[in-house]
Amino acid sequence: MKGLDKKAIRKMKGYGGFEFSLPKSKYIHIIENAKAGIMGYIRHNPDRMIVIAWRDSIDMPKINASALFAFRNEIFKDFFQGDSVLVKYKDITYSSGVDTVWNGMNVFKYHGLWQNSKLIMGGPFGGYALYHNGRFYMIDYNVSNPGENKFPLVLEMEALLSTFKFVK
Repeated sequence: MKGLDKKAIRKMKGYGGFEFSLPKSKYIHIIENAKAGIMGYIRHNPDRMIVIAWRDSIDMPKINASALFAFRNEIFKDFFQGDSVLVKYKDITYSSGVDTVWNGMNVFKYHGLWQNSKLIMGGPFGGYALYHNGRFYMIDYNVSNPGENKFPLVLEMEALLSTFKFVK
């Protein structure tokens, strides 16, 4: 695991029962609240963030775009200054999802645009929602790079999260 943030990975395992390859000295730990079921990391210039939130599966009995985006909006309102999902504007759908398989797990893969009306910012986001051992997990990323190409940042987020796995 040379080159990885071993301390952050230990915390992921201990608090959430998962891990993914997080490069050492690249991402800043921004939130860790096992009671609230959330962990997050950010990297600046340009900004990209990974957030993993979990709940008992009874609290999220069905995964679909509407339920997931409502959950994501609640998490980001409470912990990240009010970011929200832009689902539709002027009859154009900007955010959606599909059932698929990822890392050998059945997931709801989603993507779209996030916005923050107060901070006048936004950008692409995406992630995966799934059930594991009686819990619901949202594995989410978003990027912000005003006026610049965001596609390489989305690919970076997808590459990092492709290493995600449960350890319990």
